Amino acid sequence: MDSYDMFVIFDNLVGIIFLCLLGLVALAIYLVPTIIVIFRKTTANLPIILINIFLGWTFIVWVACIIWAFVAKTKKEEELDTSIKLAMLNNQNNQNNSRYYY
Repeated sequence: MDSYDMFVIFDNLVGIIFLCLLGLVALAIYLVPTIIVIFRKTTANLPIILINIFLGWTFIVWVACIIWAFVAKTKKEEELDTSIKLAMLNNQNNQNNSRYYY
């Protein structure tokens, strides 16, 4: 093997590594809505992940998934809303019961 053959092999190897890195970056960008949903721990994890994976290749759906990932309630927000609703319901029941005890 002469030096030219070694250069061609090295050049092909660099090209393959570059394409692999480019593919990983493209995959990471494609999965941005999924990553956001996982880190935010929203209540709509599964639908957003599935729609992103299967329909995210269309730019409009990908943008919609990003918006949905940021707007979706987190599990803590959902628990807080539930506890507030239960407290309001409990308060309303107490007020209704207090009318009968004059």
